[in-house]
Parts: sequence; C-alpha cells; structure tokens
Amino acid sequence: MNLSIRKINVTAKYQEIPEHLDIDVTSLKIGKSIKVGDLHFEGLEMATGKEVVVCSIKATRKSAAASSSDADAE
Repeated sequence: MNLSIRKINVTAKYQEIPEHLDIDVTSLKIGKSIKVGDLHFEGLEMATGKEVVVCSIKATRKSAAASSSDADAE
C-alpha cells in the first residue's frame, strides 16, 4: 500500500476535530485508490481537494508474476 498523504485539512468546530481519522482499506483492491472525496466523517468538511489520493494499492512484481502464472495455468 502506498500512503500518498499523511494529513488532510478539514473544516469543523474545534471540539469536533478528532486526533486521527481511521480509514478502512480492507476492501481496497490492487490498482485502486482512496481519494479525499471518498471519505465521509460526520461533522467534518474536507478542505483538501477531493481528487487528492490518500492511499493506493499497487501490484508488486511478485504479485504481478503470480497473476500472470495463474492466467497461464488456465
């Protein structure tokens, strides 16, 4: 997983700003990414651009080779 940014600017009432935000990446597939616009947290408005990539999953050479081998076996 590639983490593209570590901080996201938000607009909210001071007392509603959390220390950190948890993002569930368990369903993220290889080649896909999560952008700021995909995130929704109650009471927070994202001030960072919606198209900014937060994280992405890229195939490693090893996983790409395994996929290729699996395809060849079929």
